[in-house]
Amino acid sequence: GLTHWRVSAPLGQTIEWDTREVEVREGALSRWESVEGALLPTEGEVRFRPAPGDRGTEVTLRLRLEPPGGALGEWVMKQLLAVPGLLAWQTLRRFKSLVETGEIPTLEHNPSARQGSHTP
Repeated sequence: GLTHWRVSAPLGQTIEWDTREVEVREGALSRWESVEGALLPTEGEVRFRPAPGDRGTEVTLRLRLEPPGGALGEWVMKQLLAVPGLLAWQTLRRFKSLVETGEIPTLEHNPSARQGSHTP
């Protein structure tokens, strides 16, 4: 029920916070909100529904962020995250990769040895 979020921002900044699940309906909905005292208060949900014409699944993400510090905090967040929409886009892209392939692509070294040379 708990998730730790870590977002890399420009200038080497990292923003981290924790959320907890508040509602889960298998195959239809997942809702969460930040835990009390989180650096970046958030709430969000992902909804799933069959796509028209039996063409897979439509996924809808709703994400609300409350940067501390009012208007100044919002301006700083936009500078660090570019725009909150970028966070939403990255989240959906990573989720799509996880659902379709079972893993999230990274640039880290691949330990599977598929690229290794053959030993005679």
